[in-house]
Amino acid sequence: MWIQQYFVDNGQVRRQDLKDRPPGAERLVTPYDTHARGSVKRGIFWDGYKVHLTETCEPDRPNLITHVATTDSTAQDVRLVAPIHAHLAERNLLPDYHLVYAGYATARAVVTARRKHKVNLMGPILASTRWQTRDGGFSQADFAIDWVNPQVTCPNGVISSRWIEDRSQEGTAVVRARFPTAACHPCKSREQCRPQGGGVAPARDQMAKRRCTVDFDAQKHGGDARQAQPLTMT
Repeated sequence: MWIQQYFVDNGQVRRQDLKDRPPGAERLVTPYDTHARGSVKRGIFWDGYKVHLTETCEPDRPNLITHVATTDSTAQDVRLVAPIHAHLAERNLLPDYHLVYAGYATARAVVTARRKHKVNLMGPILASTRWQTRDGGFSQADFAIDWVNPQVTCPNGVISSRWIEDRSQEGTAVVRARFPTAACHPCKSREQCRPQGGGVAPARDQMAKRRCTVDFDAQKHGGDARQAQPLTMT
């Protein structure tokens, strides 16, 4: 605890700057529980842990808790979706529809739940933090993907010249589409494809890493295009 907060400089004890302290996932908050961590969510700060409760919410029936998980307070909510479904599957308690709060649903989690457990994961998809969504640029959702004739069309109607099936750094199967330089360089919307002061190649040259059609649809429709009554909530 002392080492995190203070250091000795020429025989003088001084307080550490915030930038020199350990990151939240490693920073101790109390000497009495070395596993507890500090966290914040929607403006609420706390020291300790995070509890994830899964319960039924069927009409005209009592709500029953079917799963409880405790994690470090800094653990991302989305990392709990797969373990929760695995544990529910072991006890034959998987729901048809799983309603979750923001933070649990990503396009990948939606697709994985449907493919592996036939569970429709429903909830607000985490918003993109890319510069395009902040500064009015073109996002991946602005590009039309044709999976039958492997090609991508940009918002201005330019069709990609290359379709490359590849792997991400994490080993996930991805598709990379590249657009012809002759069409991108004179384009008036070029700055919407790359950040200000960016390199020569427009951002659309490294467009969209989409794993499958349902992945794209899940991102576009906020988790699931169907508006069915959820039967389980986390």
